[in-house]
Amino acid sequence: MSFGLSLLAVLLLLLFLRFSFRYSWWAPAVDYQQPRILMYHMISDPKKSTQ
Repeated sequence: MSFGLSLLAVLLLLLFLRFSFRYSWWAPAVDYQQPRILMYHMISDPKKSTQ
């Protein structure tokens, strides 16, 4: 009985963590008047075959 409850608690914790990382409900809401910035960075030189 105790093992089953422990397993259920761990499973619920993992599901909660997955939900938290996926939807970031804990992050403060940003006003829609603020710009959304998305930046891409090259971390390596382009391959010779693609030039």
